[in-house]
Amino acid sequence: MQGCDRRVSRFAYARGGVFQEPREFGERRASFFAEFADEWMKTYVVPNNKPGTVQGKETDLRAALLPCFASRKLDEITSVEVERFKAARVAAG
Repeated sequence: MQGCDRRVSRFAYARGGVFQEPREFGERRASFFAEFADEWMKTYVVPNNKPGTVQGKETDLRAALLPCFASRKLDEITSVEVERFKAARVAAG
C-alpha cells in the first residue's frame, strides 16, 4: 500500500493543506481532479515510464483514485482527505 502514497503525492502537490496543480503541467490549469489526472497521464506518465508502468498507473487511477476524487476540484481536495483515502486503502488490504 505504500505505493499508493507515492501515487497520490505525484498526482498533486500539497501546498498549505490543499492540493494544487503544479505549474509545469502546462498553462491551462485543470479545475477537476479527473482533468488533471488525464493531463498528468499524457504529459508525465506516458513519456517517462515503460508501458507496463503506464498500465499499472492507469489501473490504479481508474480503480481507486478516480472513483474517490474525479469530480472534485483540485483546490478543494485537502491533505486530510488524501490521508483518509490512504488509510482506508490500507485498511481494506
